[in-house]
Amino acid sequence: MENLIKTSNKRGKHIYLLGDLNYDINPETDISKQSQDFIEMLTSYGIKPLIYSPTRVTPSSETIIDNIFTNQYDRKITSGTISFDLESDHLPIYSVMRKLLDKETPALNVNEFTRDYSDKNKEKFKEKLKIADMSPVFRETDPNKIMNTLDLIFNRLYYSCFPKKKINKKKNTKLKKPWIKDDLLKLRNSKEDAFNRYIRNPSKEKENAYKRLRNLFNNLERKANLNHNEILLSNSKNSKERCIWRN
Repeated sequence: MENLIKTSNKRGKHIYLLGDLNYDINPETDISKQSQDFIEMLTSYGIKPLIYSPTRVTPSSETIIDNIFTNQYDRKITSGTISFDLESDHLPIYSVMRKLLDKETPALNVNEFTRDYSDKNKEKFKEKLKIADMSPVFRETDPNKIMNTLDLIFNRLYYSCFPKKKINKKKNTKLKKPWIKDDLLKLRNSKEDAFNRYIRNPSKEKENAYKRLRNLFNNLERKANLNHNEILLSNSKNSKERCIWRN
């Protein structure tokens, strides 16, 4: 696991590690040496947990062995456990992360809209997600097809529950990460348009067109992110002051 994290961190990738990891990080219990070593390893790569309340509760113990770890904590994050009557003694965990916002700058024509993340739409999204038909996911056996199918289901719900709305130019901010420039913004819009065309009138041709744009955008965005981080690191090495990572 550490080799994978080390490689991902070196490439500037967003890291999300989640599941039942069986490393208890509850500070109110006696943390084992294995759990302590695990925490120190993650910390050394700038990765921290998002769940701090017990996820497995029994009459004799309360442990935090299910968790979500990430190096993307420079944004607004809501996370925790869900109290739910399940046959399992593990509580479901969740995390909601906001997109990174750049400093307030004049609007571009390609970025005059944002998605409506109202409380009403959030509740609508949660309800639709609960009753979504996931049977196509379980019919697949190939991991890549499973993720692609899940991605399409999730995005269909996401785009339908969070429609675009026009931004008031007087209070406009670019909804982008600092390494996403105008060409990537246009490509992202093209990707979303391709997906909307696909869900309005599904066909294999439109699905493939969407996937090509999605993969192209993801690859270019990763490279831009890596280049951005390398510049920050280079600047921090040349400065006597401590570099504060805000991006």
